Amino acid sequence: MVQQLVSIIVPIYNAEKYFNRCLDSLVSQTYKKIEIILIDDGSLDKSSELCDAWAKRDHRIKVIHKANRGLSDARNVGIEEAKGMYLCFVDSDDFIEKTLIEETYSIAKKAEADIVIYSNYDVDWNGKRKRHDLVSLKEFYQNDEIMNLLFKESIGAMPKNESDGEVGLAPWGKLYKRSLIEKNRIFFKDEHKLMYEDLMFLLDLMPHVKRAVILNKPLYNYYQNKSSLTHTVTLDKFDRLKQQFYYLKENEPYRSEIFNDYETELRFKRTIMSYIRVFVIQCILNNVSYKNIKKICNDKLSKEIMAQYPIEKLPYSKAIFAYCIKYKLVALLVFVVKLKEKLKNRK
Repeated sequence: MVQQLVSIIVPIYNAEKYFNRCLDSLVSQTYKKIEIILIDDGSLDKSSELCDAWAKRDHRIKVIHKANRGLSDARNVGIEEAKGMYLCFVDSDDFIEKTLIEETYSIAKKAEADIVIYSNYDVDWNGKRKRHDLVSLKEFYQNDEIMNLLFKESIGAMPKNESDGEVGLAPWGKLYKRSLIEKNRIFFKDEHKLMYEDLMFLLDLMPHVKRAVILNKPLYNYYQNKSSLTHTVTLDKFDRLKQQFYYLKENEPYRSEIFNDYETELRFKRTIMSYIRVFVIQCILNNVSYKNIKKICNDKLSKEIMAQYPIEKLPYSKAIFAYCIKYKLVALLVFVVKLKEKLKNRK
């Protein structure tokens, strides 16, 4: 089999702390015919210097320095620069198993797949890894199965599922045929306008996929940064989430893809509910006022999701959280979140 070039796209912004770990995992791939595209999105730390230093060490590394315009723009630049038959995305604070490209490329070629979806490890700040499996999915999907089955699994979980989603909306965890993206002019939407650019990319991509393979083997290490839940939050982020929900609900082709089928809509609302939950947790950990947290609970979006969703079917802990939002039990929300964080920090 003639080996084809595979592109690895890595957006970088102020990533010096974990940069070398990430790059070590990329240059150590057992599949050697790769190009590593580093998009330095106007970093203010030593990331730019590290990019250039690594490029001198390995000819397969290409560095693009650009003004800061956000994650979506950086990924789009990577797509435009990519020359590989297949491409994948890696976040700069994550790292991959050394056989990721070899295994996914081999499967993609053999199955003539447009996309290969693989599982991952969640890695906490102490280095402990927890396997995230794709247990409920088939190994192969094609044609109508893509939208009737895989798309639904990708958009979110059913109420009874413990996890909010098995496949995951993030662009990492997948190997894509580059021609599929280029032919259909699929790019990441501006995250400054629509909050969850990963979701939009998935919604634009899936209708064009004809063959997909699921590899239930953790080849990607997703690093859960300890500060990820405590970064600065503002209420305008919630407003952008609301704007995105109603944009999808009111505009084609998204309206037909999501809201014309009960199961798909139910799965999608589970995802939106998880976004609301995470945002509320971030607010609490950042000591946002009770008044503003209650404002979120009382918002049109929160009320619509909670009123129409079968909360009683959710796993116990998620149901309790959802009921607290629905009935605006802010004091209980704050107590539960801070207690859970305190217990987590003791471990």
